[in-house]
Amino acid sequence: MSENMKVKDIITVTLLTLCNIVIYFATSMLCVVPVVMIFYPAIISLLEGIVFMMIGTKVPKKGAFLIYSAVHGIFGFYIPYFIGYMIAGIIAELLLNASGRPNYKTLGISYVITQMIAAITSVILPYRVSLEATLERAGEGGADLVQATSDMLTTGIAIACLVATLVAAVFGAYIGYQVVKKHVLKSAEQEEI
Repeated sequence: MSENMKVKDIITVTLLTLCNIVIYFATSMLCVVPVVMIFYPAIISLLEGIVFMMIGTKVPKKGAFLIYSAVHGIFGFYIPYFIGYMIAGIIAELLLNASGRPNYKTLGISYVITQMIAAITSVILPYRVSLEATLERAGEGGADLVQATSDMLTTGIAIACLVATLVAAVFGAYIGYQVVKKHVLKSAEQEEI
């Protein structure tokens, strides 16, 4: 297997990443309900694991997760989200370089890290920033309510969001591995026979 990415590999990673982005935007309709918005990273973590594992299986080459992270981050349309995804991509690449490719345990760990960073940069950070801006504008009248909401977001709800995302990402990685094992790896074994 060649370590260098070819045009076909770049296209494969990009198309699979776009599949995750379609999942992301299609399920974003659930965010009409504010409570769901807080736990949206957990919902996404259950669904995107299949594509993440597919990328690690179909394109087990250096740079695949940097491309994944760049494309996914760009479609987040938010600079901290893009930066978070790029950090997650670098971590994934470093972990996979250290353990060898494809290593499904390392892919799972990389996926969990990616989803945790995404939860922070897509929900927790933007909510915190918007609440601070609201607090500044609230003045004396609504300051107590806004401060209580801000405190709740940075403690209890943020922790609940991260814990839910962690659990969902572990299950998402497991589901992704099982799907890849059953459909991709099994078909590759049958082609060799």
